[in-house]
Amino acid sequence: MAKRTSYYWDASVFIAWIKDEKRDPEEVAGLDAVVGQVDAKRVVLVTSAVILCEVLVGDLDEASTERFSRLFDRPTIEMYDVTRQVAKRAGEIRQGCRRSGIKCPRTPDAIHIATASILGATEIHSFDALFLDLNGKLPQCPIPVCKPHSAQGILRL
Repeated sequence: MAKRTSYYWDASVFIAWIKDEKRDPEEVAGLDAVVGQVDAKRVVLVTSAVILCEVLVGDLDEASTERFSRLFDRPTIEMYDVTRQVAKRAGEIRQGCRRSGIKCPRTPDAIHIATASILGATEIHSFDALFLDLNGKLPQCPIPVCKPHSAQGILRL
């Protein structure tokens, strides 16, 4: 059986999607492309339960809060608990960064990275510049960290 394609989303991507944020056209195209793949059941979105405290603490109105809650009723969007294994891996990631002189990710980001790593996500998607800066720098997590992207770029005219 082939390994399924799964994208890991952090809070910044969920918030951009739910709030229909105005973003760069390439970012919007990337977000739309991933959502289309999820809707077509070609990929699965995965995330950590820590997302609940990150997204719901924001300035979402009631409709957006309800929209966010309903997302996890979809079979192609999965939320995973912060287990002891995840917490331990997140600590190892932070410790490894400190020892290597790499800017240490915040605890929620370390939890996201650890969860993605344990789940074997194909890519980690974020719009957070600090999170994106970790791409390729984490020996404990070889998963690419990038913005959601479309298979084909936008032709600017």
